[in-house]
Amino acid sequence: MAMGMSLKTKYAVGTVIVAEDGSGDFIDIESAIDSLPNTGGVVYIKEGTYSISSGITITKSNVSILGAGSSTIINIANGETAFTLSADGFTIEDLYFVSTTAQGAEGIDISTYKHVKINRCSFIDFTDSIYAASGSTDVVISNNYFEDPAGNAAIRTYGMCKITNNDIYHTLASETLQVGIEVNGTHSSVIGNRVRITTAVDVNCIATSSSSSYNSFVSNILETTEVPEVSGISLAGGSSYNSVIGNIIIGYTTAVYNGGTGNAVNHNVDV
Repeated sequence: MAMGMSLKTKYAVGTVIVAEDGSGDFIDIESAIDSLPNTGGVVYIKEGTYSISSGITITKSNVSILGAGSSTIINIANGETAFTLSADGFTIEDLYFVSTTAQGAEGIDISTYKHVKINRCSFIDFTDSIYAASGSTDVVISNNYFEDPAGNAAIRTYGMCKITNNDIYHTLASETLQVGIEVNGTHSSVIGNRVRITTAVDVNCIATSSSSSYNSFVSNILETTEVPEVSGISLAGGSSYNSVIGNIIIGYTTAVYNGGTGNAVNHNVDV
């Protein structure tokens, strides 16, 4: 339910502006999204700090939520999910998300929809920062920063996703993380990401499930400062026809664990 109020009489079909100082169309994010027509539109969130105490579910297609980078701070409280996407054609760019409840809040939950883009955002202290459910397709997760993620994974996907140029940095042993990037579906590409683990915990940088097949893991830099008992990349038993090529894997006793069949593991650098 929208909790804010409009600061102007207009309800723009195109772009609406959220500004905490009152210089825009709305002072809160949910009211701005609610004002858009069912065909979608653009919400621009100006510099400032905004709080979401109850998660926002977006059911309109073709909605873009854009910010001003690290100057647009979104605080998520009460273990809520910031955005649940239940429509096609969604873009989130240049936002700085912070979980104010340790190991509680989730970032973005993508249901069985398509044409989703998450770009140049930061996620600080989230549990399952980005989750893409089975059936989601054409999901692009690129150029994002994740600091001290917890839970199953910083990025956890079951759909068809392109995961590129993200930076995942885990430093707190008190925040349990199982995997940096977890791929459970088919036909996803994981390219050019960096995952750094600096805590004395067993964390796979990249892992698949038994149902994962026809995915590509290429040119990622995966690093731990400890000597964990797990591997940098883990291809689970039952996984098949995945490609692991040209990755740099630093500090792991086992660089790539291949428990599946038909997986191609070539030209990786084990340091």
